[in-house]
Amino acid sequence: MSSLAFYREQADLQMIAADAASLPRVRDRCLRAVSAWTELADRAQKTEDARKEKFGT
Repeated sequence: MSSLAFYREQADLQMIAADAASLPRVRDRCLRAVSAWTELADRAQKTEDARKEKFGT
């Protein structure tokens, strides 16, 4: 599994956990985790795009 796929999967799992959370602080923690994983995925996507542009692979 690529880093990008892993990061996106983690973001999805945290969103599911946030939706299921009954406690506000737990929901907030999960949403912060979604944001962090999404940011990592975005960075990985930019790196992958730059690599493809530079090396054509």
